[in-house]
Amino acid sequence: MNNNTDENNITDIYQLQQKLDNLIKEKKEITLRAQANIENINKKYVQKIQQIQQDNLNTFKNTLTQIIKTLSKIFKITKISSINQNAIISGIKLIHKSLSNTLKKIQ
Repeated sequence: MNNNTDENNITDIYQLQQKLDNLIKEKKEITLRAQANIENINKKYVQKIQQIQQDNLNTFKNTLTQIIKTLSKIFKITKISSINQNAIISGIKLIHKSLSNTLKKIQ
């Protein structure tokens, strides 16, 4: 009878060891999944930040392009006609203000 009890105890210990091994394996899998989820979230936010930065850069570029076009128009007009210097100065002041406002947006 003592021999049978020993065998039962060994079987119980083996089963408990199996359960423990399974729990450890399951814990590792859960931890790995959680880490993968965190990495995916970080990648998504990095992509979103890059997209926002790219959008802001495009907006800035488009605004500067419009300002450059306006300056080009002023230079063409001054070459072809005899425009009042006050009008030119006013136009340049407006462009300066527009450039300043654009630069404030990116700071």
